[in-house]
Amino acid sequence: MDARQRILTASQSVLVDLGLGAFTMEVVATRSGVAKTTIYRHFEGVNELLVATLDQMIVPFPVPDTGSLREDLLEIAHTVLPVFAESNLRRLLLGIIHAAAGDDDLDRIHRAMMEERKGPIREVVEAAQRRGELPATLSLEVAFDHLEGPYMARWLHAPETLRTIDIEQTIDRSIAAMKALA
Repeated sequence: MDARQRILTASQSVLVDLGLGAFTMEVVATRSGVAKTTIYRHFEGVNELLVATLDQMIVPFPVPDTGSLREDLLEIAHTVLPVFAESNLRRLLLGIIHAAAGDDDLDRIHRAMMEERKGPIREVVEAAQRRGELPATLSLEVAFDHLEGPYMARWLHAPETLRTIDIEQTIDRSIAAMKALA
């Protein structure tokens, strides 16, 4: 395993085992067995290392193109929900949100990361608009609110219910709400 991969593997274990508060170059260097100078050759700073680590930990959202908005959304939900139902990832993401509130650099990184994660939803919604399944006037932000809102509410308040949510019913309600906005 090359140095960069050893760093990223150690970074993941630091985040999972010790949490965001312990995520420092020193701790990653100790856990990886890679010198801090080598870590800095691969990553400018701890925030860049954090983003690279998260990119490896979080499964990219699929960009399905089944020809049906409902089927595309079902495919995304069935891929993404099990990942977000994991308690370690939940703790980590809540820690990042909390830390970003007091760190402008981390806040910018967090916002950019979240924008990137919206890409598949954007593509699915735009395809549905081209097919006439959703109003052309529907904004991406409103669509995102309707599609992600039910899951985020559960993720924040009752994460254990993500494993039992009726995905089909939730998606059907979200689609109906978006269509009603025309």
